[in-house]
Amino acid sequence: MPCENCTKELGRRAKRFCSKTCNLEFHKKERQQELTVRNLINFEFASNGCWEWAGSRLVSGYGRLQDNGKTIRAHKFFFERTHGPVPAGMMVCHKCDNRICVNPSHLFLGTAKDNKDDCCNKARHAHGAGNGMAKLTDELVIAIKAELAAATKSQAEIARQYGVSAVSISLIKRGKSWKHLAFMEIAA
Repeated sequence: MPCENCTKELGRRAKRFCSKTCNLEFHKKERQQELTVRNLINFEFASNGCWEWAGSRLVSGYGRLQDNGKTIRAHKFFFERTHGPVPAGMMVCHKCDNRICVNPSHLFLGTAKDNKDDCCNKARHAHGAGNGMAKLTDELVIAIKAELAAATKSQAEIARQYGVSAVSISLIKRGKSWKHLAFMEIAA
């Protein structure tokens, strides 16, 4: 009679497995399959094709679950079950921009930079006054650019006037921040 895990022939006293290792491996696979089946029913189909996670969520809004005693993101779990392990340095990203979507066809591998670029290309990032930490508005930055173009004040004076750092004024002047207002050129 063969081992249920590796199919080696069993010894006289063995009942199902040829070794403790095979017994553990078999039951680990069995638990994994049970977990997969349980998770497969823990989402709802949305009209946009997303499979929306109905289980618990992380504070960030992503679905979460326990896999072998470790908390992982639900979309990563579904991606790995469909496409295999995620290589080091890569992350599972959403094409659909829906954090609770676990549909493997809506997921792709990318680097952190790929994910950020995708976010920026779809205009989903907070920029300008939309950033909760911004001290300036679009109108104030346009006024700052006008003052920089006029060259009547130093960057430090402009910074004090608007309650920001001189570095912030320099970044605006060089087009490194408030890029969405780049249409307004500043004379050097």
